Amino acid sequence: MSQSDSSDTKVLSDIIDQLENDTSGKEVSVGNVVEAFDDRSLGALCTVIGLIAATPIIGAIPGVSVISGVLIFLIAGQFVLGRTSPWLPPSLTKRSISRDELIKGTESARPYANWLDQYVKPRIQWLVGGIVQRRVIATGMCILALTMIPLALVPWGVLPPATAIVAFGVAMIGRDGFFAALGYILSAFTLAILIYFWGTIGSAVTWLLGG
Repeated sequence: MSQSDSSDTKVLSDIIDQLENDTSGKEVSVGNVVEAFDDRSLGALCTVIGLIAATPIIGAIPGVSVISGVLIFLIAGQFVLGRTSPWLPPSLTKRSISRDELIKGTESARPYANWLDQYVKPRIQWLVGGIVQRRVIATGMCILALTMIPLALVPWGVLPPATAIVAFGVAMIGRDGFFAALGYILSAFTLAILIYFWGTIGSAVTWLLGG
């Protein structure tokens, strides 16, 4: 994608369209999603997974937020290490959700995606333009992905890290440093939430383990 046409691209709307058009059947597996976006960038792949986790209709399905966190950690982590095409274990790629739920969730997110797309344009590129900056962002995605696992025990707790991951992904696709800065702000907010609810999370884990 050239810098001259990035501002004309509907980043999130295009991702939603591709997710809906390039998947089929009654169930959509993780492997289907990765395959649909395998020819696109790390930003696109992590954005679509973050969007799935951030959408209440889909993200509220038990296990989706945790699986999303693990996927983003593996994909972004491999990018940090220099791998361009991510490898995922079959145990994850076979996980699936109802396509009806997927479409319902993406369509509920579409108005917000259309609104945000108006503001995506190349700017403040020193935050996102080079490989070092992108690896820093990918490292941030890894940290956010790890926070999604304990925050899944807090109502709406996954929303801040998932939204931060979407912001980082949009920044990488649109070469928009404003969204990178937004991602860093949301990352700090996520860590603050994690610290604040740490006692609640510990209690929930103890209860789940039968302690």
